[in-house]
Amino acid sequence: MRNFEKKLADNTKKDNKWFFAYARSKTKSKVQVGPLIGSSSILVESVEDTADMLNNYFASVFTSEDTLSIPEPISMNSEAHMYDLQFTESDVL
Repeated sequence: MRNFEKKLADNTKKDNKWFFAYARSKTKSKVQVGPLIGSSSILVESVEDTADMLNNYFASVFTSEDTLSIPEPISMNSEAHMYDLQFTESDVL
């Protein structure tokens, strides 16, 4: 392992892709949610029950949109062109 890390450090200037992939693999968090206490003060520990409990909570705090009253999009003239538009590199940045 030490030889691999030394070789990785030596090659970082030539190819840093492998260094960042290795660093990312060492920083991945494996934090889990739970256990949670359910509505009837029962401890919820299983992954499936925890997911269901969180789903029910999030579904209860979001509103449903009325999809029947969505306005129709305005039709644009397909013959219109924007020939004089210019972007500089600083505009894009």
